[in-house]
Amino acid sequence: MGLKLTAVIDTEHFRIIFREQIYNITFIDNVKYQNKTLKLRAALEKR
Repeated sequence: MGLKLTAVIDTEHFRIIFREQIYNITFIDNVKYQNKTLKLRAALEKR
């Protein structure tokens, strides 16, 4: 069995790096609880 990322990803320990900018994850939505798609909401980290 594969690792279920929805059980591992949280808003306190993970961030997103996109185009050399760091974003804090503010919300995670497991779409329809089918474990096929995750929607993430993120905010640009102020440096």
